[in-house]
Order: sequence, then structure tokens, then C-alpha cells
Amino acid sequence: MIKITKVKRQAKKTRYNLYEKNEIFICAVAETTLIKFNLFVGTELTSEKLAEIITSDTQVRAYQSALNYLSYAIKSEYEIKKKLLDLGFTTNITDSVINKLKDKNLLNDLVYAKEYVRTKTLMGTDGPIKLRNALMKKQIATVDIEDALAKYPVAKQLDNGKALVEKLNYRYRKEAVLKKRQKIYQQLIMKGYPANIIDKLLVMIDQDESNAELNNLLTQANKLWTRNQKYADNERRLKTKLMLANRGFKFDMIEEVLDKLN
Repeated sequence: MIKITKVKRQAKKTRYNLYEKNEIFICAVAETTLIKFNLFVGTELTSEKLAEIITSDTQVRAYQSALNYLSYAIKSEYEIKKKLLDLGFTTNITDSVINKLKDKNLLNDLVYAKEYVRTKTLMGTDGPIKLRNALMKKQIATVDIEDALAKYPVAKQLDNGKALVEKLNYRYRKEAVLKKRQKIYQQLIMKGYPANIIDKLLVMIDQDESNAELNNLLTQANKLWTRNQKYADNERRLKTKLMLANRGFKFDMIEEVLDKLN
């Protein structure tokens, strides 16, 4: 039998150290555990009762850790479970906490998935495939993922995709149309847009690009023509042509522009 001879509050103020004779440390418990089990000076405990108290207090600590983690932002069940396991709590304790959070409607993967999609589509330009993959990594159920992605209609995908394409179009403005188109296509794939959306977005690039490409070609051809002026005419033309072709310009357009420069 263990008899409590001293109860001392920790600096945290919400936890207390329990001692037996000769100030031998027994364990530390939360204030709620202290009250629940009447852990005051003079209380006697069996080893079985002490084990029960420690388990109960561990559940309290795990639950509080989960609440603290949730206070920063909404979390998925997987994220809470990983956090508690990383903190050293057992699977049984972790599962108990998760069930308690779900019972109190503090943890709901469908709500999490919908909020995740809403935030990402409002603040960013990720496509539905990337969002689906991210939610799958968080171990959200497929039915919840599809329910959440239903809030990301084609019209919104096109709006976000268009904003992304405009940025990429400017980033690759010095590239030839074909090379620029390839780079934008790869970026859209990486951002998680499906093929049917990408096709519609690329149409936007193709419109009125011929004049823009010609102007770009003229600008770069003039620079390279000047840079290669130390070479004889035939070599100068060949070097300039190869450089422009390497940048993705079509040979027939290059020939047309170089004829004007000669």
C-alpha cells in the first residue's frame, strides 16, 4: 500500500507531484486527475489503483496535447494520431483520444477535407489531382475526398488555371511559342490539372501568339546577329540560325527573319 504524504504543485500550476514517506516521488498528475481520484495527503493507494491513476492521467495529457495541436488549425484524424504517437503516447491512448474528439465533434475528416479544398482553391492555383493526392496522403477516406472536391467545379478550375497560365506566360515570355507551350503544359501537370482542363487552358496561349512569337523572334535575332558579327556572312547566318532553333523557333520563321537582316 502506498500512502501519499505530500502534494506539491508544479511550476505549470495545472500539474501536481505526489510523494510518499521520505519524499519519495510517486508520480505527477493533472489537477483534474487529482480531484477525480481524491489524491490528497493521507490517501492510500494499491499498486493496481496507482496504475489506473497513471493511465487515466496519461489520457488527460494526451487529450490536452491534441487540443493544443488543434488550436493552431483544423487537423485530420491522421495528423492527430501521428502527433500523439510522435509524442510517445501508446496506440490505445491515441485511439481513445481520437474517439473522444470525434464524439465531441472536434475531429471530422469530411469537414477537414472540405475546408482544405476551400482554402487551397481560394488562396492558390492547385488543380484537383494535386488536392486529391494531398488528401490521400493524410489518409482521408475516398468518399470524403470526392465529396470535398465536388466544391471545386470546372469553372473554378479554369479560373485558377487561367491565373496560373498568365503568370507562366509572363515567366516564359522570352521562349519560343512551342517551347513555352511545353513548359506551361508541364507546370499544369505538376499543379494537378486534368487533361481536359489543360487543353482548354492551352487554347488561351495559342490565341494571338503568332504575332507575339514573331516579335520575340525579331528581337532575339537582332541581338544574336549583332553578337555574331565577327563571323563571315554564311557562318554568321548559320550560327544565328542554330541558336534561334535551339530556343524553339521554327526554321521557316527563322529563315524569313534572317532574310530581312541580310
